[in-house]
Amino acid sequence: MRLFEIESRGPEHVGCTERDMRNYEKTLRDDHKSIDAEILIDFFQSEKDKSSTFFFDYETDSDNRFSRCFWADLVSRWAYTTFGDVVVFDTMYNTNKYGMISAPFVGVNHHHQTIVFGCGFLSDEKIDTFVWLPNKFLETMPKDAPNLIITDQDPAMMKTVAQLFLKTIHRYYLWHLLNKFLDKLNLVTFHDHYQSIKNAIVHSTSIEFERSWEEVMNCANLVQNYWLSLMYDLRHKWVRTYFNHVFSAGMSSSQRSESSHAFFKRYVSSENSLMDFIIRFSKALRHQRHGELVSDHTDMNELPKMKSNWPMELQIVNVYMKNKWLEFQNEISQSHGYYVKQTSLRIEFVVYNV
Repeated sequence: MRLFEIESRGPEHVGCTERDMRNYEKTLRDDHKSIDAEILIDFFQSEKDKSSTFFFDYETDSDNRFSRCFWADLVSRWAYTTFGDVVVFDTMYNTNKYGMISAPFVGVNHHHQTIVFGCGFLSDEKIDTFVWLPNKFLETMPKDAPNLIITDQDPAMMKTVAQLFLKTIHRYYLWHLLNKFLDKLNLVTFHDHYQSIKNAIVHSTSIEFERSWEEVMNCANLVQNYWLSLMYDLRHKWVRTYFNHVFSAGMSSSQRSESSHAFFKRYVSSENSLMDFIIRFSKALRHQRHGELVSDHTDMNELPKMKSNWPMELQIVNVYMKNKWLEFQNEISQSHGYYVKQTSLRIEFVVYNV
């Protein structure tokens, strides 16, 4: 509306109110509802016609209704060649007004920023649907399956990963699981014990986790809770301490997962039509890619401030990207407060306590 006011040299010359414009937009969306899928298909087909490197495929159901699709552009596909070791396949985004699921394949780049390798729309969460979409993803990407894939704990998803990603390590999305605790526990138990459970999950070694988990379960009287017992049996799939040896690019952390969700929520909502989503999603990609260029420029032209004269600090500043360098520098600063005590001396080794 502000743009129209500027072009018309004042709101009195626009000829309509902001509410009129919203109502007109709603009318256009309602008119396009029946042909929204056709518009989407035509749009992606035109993108393919412009560039052979753009991938798009879709399917309809037995009633010839649009049921699923997948697309990826050249930039996303090439990003996968460099950053595709770890992929998050998330089907938790209900981001359009038809109830279809937006299912992006995401990762992180060298600045630890969210990047998108491809995206799909799904009309349901059946096994054949889940098999179709990752199949298209693997068909599209210029290199083999990722080393690690992180998904939600959906039974159909678990079967799909086991069927298609034979050499890929599969782990569960910690953020999704943490969000389920509110549904699985009564409010009083959740209020009194959730933080202790979360601390055991996120901040413990394997030995500490086992001890802390048992203590909380006994204290909260949750030993007989079926869901928590099941989750404990599957702990190697989602408790970080059990797969710290597996490179995950930080994607297994709840903070990283929340950041990825926030990235999409800034641009899309459940009120979007299919084409609305594509327009907003494309805007999100442009902003993300611009942010990556800005970070590249910063790393190439600016050196962070040194906090010490340690040779290690001077060496690593020329190796790490700025955000990772700041993490490393913070760890160096914190190490100054550690107290190291020798506890035993052997011919083969020396043991210290920190």
